[in-house]
Amino acid sequence: MAKNFVTVRRRNYYVKKGKLEIRFKKINAISEIEGLEQLTNLQELVLDHNKIKEIKGLNALTQLRQLDLRFNEITEIKGLKQLSNLQKLFLKGNPIRTDEKYLIDRSAQEIVKYCQGTTRQLYEPVISPVEVASPPMTDVASLPIITSTTPNTCKSCGFSLEGDIMFCPNCGVDITTGIKPSTPMNMCPSCGLPQEEDMIFCPSCGTSLGT
Repeated sequence: MAKNFVTVRRRNYYVKKGKLEIRFKKINAISEIEGLEQLTNLQELVLDHNKIKEIKGLNALTQLRQLDLRFNEITEIKGLKQLSNLQKLFLKGNPIRTDEKYLIDRSAQEIVKYCQGTTRQLYEPVISPVEVASPPMTDVASLPIITSTTPNTCKSCGFSLEGDIMFCPNCGVDITTGIKPSTPMNMCPSCGLPQEEDMIFCPSCGTSLGT
């Protein structure tokens, strides 16, 4: 027959309607959970405002539905894997380690599963270092050789051309198409760009067009 009380520091605490409360004044607060092995039918356990450092000694309480451990000194969530019927778990006010604080607001069933190890991967994402791909090394020998698009000499008159110009400064032919403008135009002596009669400076290269 299951017991309906537990003795802590020479004082009996009785289970009432499936509930057991163990509280002390802070100066006499308990630091361990012990002596509950015979309370196999216990459904609610209140141990708040004590100095409990570790969740343990609860494996026999398989009928436990509610566990209150608020304001203790618990740093790690464990010792709950046998409590398959646990529905409510209160852990507020404990110095839970940083990587488990996200569990405090989850349901009791989820925390029990976490302690059973079946959902640890769900709550503990694997953080791997970000791999930054290095840009591939460029083979200088494979790079194309960029040359000027301007021919060395004008195909129309044979005038020697220098720089990246559009029209032959000598005959005015378009050095790309080989077509000479039908209307004679003034040419920039530097880049060969056709100029309007009243232009003072070449709009392409800035060369003075004054005589």
